[in-house]
This record gives sequence, C-alpha cells and structure tokens, in this order.
Amino acid sequence: MRYLIWTLLLLSACDPEGQQSFGQALAVHIIDIVVVIATPLLLLLVRKLVNVLEDKWGWDLQDKHDALIDSWVEKGIAYAQEQAFKALKDGNDPVPGDAKKVLAVEFIADNLEGVVTLSRDALEKLIEAKLNLKRPVTP
Repeated sequence: MRYLIWTLLLLSACDPEGQQSFGQALAVHIIDIVVVIATPLLLLLVRKLVNVLEDKWGWDLQDKHDALIDSWVEKGIAYAQEQAFKALKDGNDPVPGDAKKVLAVEFIADNLEGVVTLSRDALEKLIEAKLNLKRPVTP
C-alpha cells in the first residue's frame, strides 16, 4: 500500500519532461500538506489572540456590534416616522405600517452597507422587536 502511495505521489509531482527529482516532488507535496494543516491552526491561533486581547484590554466587540445595530434600528424607525409625518403634513394619505417598515429597512441597509451584513428579513425582525419593546403591555 505504501509503495502505491509513493508511486502515485511521484507520478503526480513529476513534470511532463521528467525534469523534477524525487526530492523536489517530495518537497512540493510536503509543503502542500503543511499548508493544509497549518491554515486552520493559524486561524485558531488568531482567534485565540483576539480573545486574549479582548480580555486583557477589556474589549467587548460583540456588545459594540450589537449597540451599533440597535442604534441604527432606532434611527431607522425615527426616519420612517418622520417621513410618514412629512407625508401627512403635505396632505397625503397616512403611511401604513408596512410602508414605514420598508422605509426603515431601506434606511438601515443603506447606512450599514459594508459595515454590517444583515439580511432585510433580519432587519425587519429587529425593527418589530424594537417597536414591541416600546409598546405598553395591555392585559
């Protein structure tokens, strides 16, 4: 079995003119194997380093990320409410809730483009959740 593997290894590593030596072919395959093994390990080490730095310097990136999204959701709701108020002030029909939600989603998506990646469906759910927090609970 080992002989078959080494034969396949040599055949796949040699160039068509037969100019590559056994040592070169072996080095190419060893480098390929090391890269395949080292890449995930390097990613794990980078993540561990980020965690250590977060702990050491008191960084809490997830909380900052959540606060950023929450802030833009509030701004999107305020923008939609303001646009609905302006439409009413101009003598137009009242803007329905679904249209306000679309306005808010577009506002948030436009302002967070390239910063945070959220689907429009996720933004709609965040807007509804924020609005439900502001409503008084009635029995």
